[in-house]
Amino acid sequence: MDLPDDLFVDILRRLPLQALAVCRSVHKDWCIAVDTHGLLLLGPVRGVFVNYLNKRRHGFFSRVAPAQGISIDGTLRFLPAGWPASYRGVLDHRNGLLLYENTLEMYVCNPATRRWATLPPPRVPPICHRLPFYRRRMYLLFEPTMSLHYDVMFLPDAPEKPKPPDHFGAGNESADYDHEYNTTGQIEWPPHSYEVQVFSSRTGQWEDKNFVREGNVAVKVFDVWSDPTPRTSGMEAIRRHGVYWRGALYVHCCGDFVMRLSLLEEKYRVIRTPRLQVTEGNEDYKYIRTFGYLGKTSNGVCYSAIHGYQLQVWILHEASEPHRTPEWEVKHQANLKPTFMRHYNRRNIGTNTAKSWILNPPDKLLNDEEDHEWDSSDDSVVDREEQGISNLEGYKNYGIDFLGYHPYKEIAFLGNSFNGFAYYLDSSK
Repeated sequence: MDLPDDLFVDILRRLPLQALAVCRSVHKDWCIAVDTHGLLLLGPVRGVFVNYLNKRRHGFFSRVAPAQGISIDGTLRFLPAGWPASYRGVLDHRNGLLLYENTLEMYVCNPATRRWATLPPPRVPPICHRLPFYRRRMYLLFEPTMSLHYDVMFLPDAPEKPKPPDHFGAGNESADYDHEYNTTGQIEWPPHSYEVQVFSSRTGQWEDKNFVREGNVAVKVFDVWSDPTPRTSGMEAIRRHGVYWRGALYVHCCGDFVMRLSLLEEKYRVIRTPRLQVTEGNEDYKYIRTFGYLGKTSNGVCYSAIHGYQLQVWILHEASEPHRTPEWEVKHQANLKPTFMRHYNRRNIGTNTAKSWILNPPDKLLNDEEDHEWDSSDDSVVDREEQGISNLEGYKNYGIDFLGYHPYKEIAFLGNSFNGFAYYLDSSK
């Protein structure tokens, strides 16, 4: 007998967490009901890890908890110390676990329990051990409602763009370069059979897995080379984000596409990213690039594009009977410049924001009994456009950064001039 959805969810809500996790793995519809209604979610978001470009370290932008709460060690001081001048940063995160690099070592750790394990490197050329930028193509997979074990995937990068000869027109050298450039550039990427290395905490070893492409969408290596964003393996690379959703890893790749890898089926699909329609005629944004961010909200996988203060968000609809291929649907779009201008004018006249998070809070604040900071479980928000501040002269800033999404609410975390903001998509506040 089929039960009404509301009654079925109410029954699930009454189950203990362990039984609820078992029910989630029994049937696909049960899994969707548990995830959609957040029945296994525990407590509010406690912070956001950020990596400083060119600073060789990370930061923890956090909600300071009262003394009786669980203390989060955002500094990760419990990990072995690396060389003082070496790069340290968060490579990936998933459901409370971090994939972290420190000098020449990698760790999977839990900043709440302080437990950690060393991750052995995958098979890479010897030069990569000295210049370990390949780690930026590694992604952590962890779903505690299914298993307490984790996996790490290492995705190979597209072929390198050939280097032109020192002197063009030097006969055979120029002809060889043209041939290699055109031949390699025409290769489909990723290839039909895409070999990936996967580390399992069950076995403690890396193994090869081949993912076979489904669907007719593919890109050329030319598309990867023409992407203005630096490659993931380069020194100036910008991290390409990954999302783990319902047994599949979604990765934002060079060449403006998302790759969906199904771990159960060992298949992958190429999904083209949507395009932001940039407002013309604004000289302030003339030389500003559009940046894309792949993330996940309570509604599933989403893609956000930012150009200056223009923000647009799409939600991904998977392939189904009505839609033979995955499709993007616009969920939200806004121009946030007036909101940020009012915020900074408000700050300049001496009005402080009532609720805030702190970057790398000192130990004495971690033991503060007063819980006065912004809490994602508190839906009260400040409407910047209702403050009546109209003096916007002299404001000059060129856009916002996207820090991430709240894991189970429609909230985007944005950055601007070393300040962080929680932006509620549903209310545009």
